[in-house]
Amino acid sequence: MNIRKFHPFGASAFVPPRGTTTRPVALLAATLSLGAVVRLTAQNPPPPVALDPVTVLGTRTPVPLSTLGSNVDFISGEELGRRQINSLSAALGGVAGAPLFASGAGGAVTSLFLRGANSNQALFLVDGLRLNDPNTDYNVFLGGACVSACDNLEVAHGPQSTLYGGEAVGGVVALRSQPGAGAPSSRVAIEGGSFGTAQGAVSAQGARGSAAWNLALQGGHTDNERPGNDFSSANFTARLDQRMGERLALGATLRGFIGEYG
Repeated sequence: MNIRKFHPFGASAFVPPRGTTTRPVALLAATLSLGAVVRLTAQNPPPPVALDPVTVLGTRTPVPLSTLGSNVDFISGEELGRRQINSLSAALGGVAGAPLFASGAGGAVTSLFLRGANSNQALFLVDGLRLNDPNTDYNVFLGGACVSACDNLEVAHGPQSTLYGGEAVGGVVALRSQPGAGAPSSRVAIEGGSFGTAQGAVSAQGARGSAAWNLALQGGHTDNERPGNDFSSANFTARLDQRMGERLALGATLRGFIGEYG
C-alpha cells in the first residue's frame, strides 16, 4: 500500500512503507561494505609463505630439498646464528653421519669421515672451489675456519662420484656465501673465555635496487688448554651481486682464511 503525504503547496512525496529499503540506500550500504573489506585487506596483508630450501648439491641443478632423492643436510646462515655456531668443525659436528677427528686442540688439523669412508674420499667445496688438491688440503681449513651468518652449509651423504668424480665416494660438503637481501643491516659480536680466548666478528649485508652485498670479518685467539697449542685465526668473506637485467646477473665472492697453530 502506497502512502502519499500532501504538502502545503500541493506537491506530493512518496513515502515507502515501513520495513522496506529503497535501492539507493542498499547501493550505499554495499559500497560502504566493499570499502571496509578493501581497507581491512590493505591493513592486514596475508602472511608470507616459507618456501622449502633449494639445493644444487645433490643434482647440480636447483631443486627443493623435499623432492631430492639423496640425503642432503642443509644448514642456513640463520640457523648457524641461532645456534651460536662460529666454527666450521662445530657446524659439521651436529650433522649425523659426519664424524670429525682433530689431531690436537681447537684449530688443529681435522679429518672428516662421511658415511664411514676415508677422509680423502669426502669432497670439500668452498664457494664452488675444490679443496681436495695437494696445494689446498681441506683438513687445515676444516680445523680452523669460521662460519658466519652469511654462509650456508650443505652436506650430501653417500656416493656422489657420478656428479663430482672419485673424490666424492663418501659424500660432498659445500660451504657457500649467500647473497645479501632485505634492508641493510650490520652485526658486531665479541666473545671471551678461559685459556686466553677472545674472538670478535663484524658483518654487514643488504640489498638496494639491483645491487646486493654480504660482508663478514672474524678473528680470534686462544691459548688452548695445553701449552704450545695456541691458535690464532682470521677469516673474511665478501660477496657482491649486481643484476644487469631479467636474465643477466654478475657476482663476485672473495674468501680468505689465515691460521697459525702452535
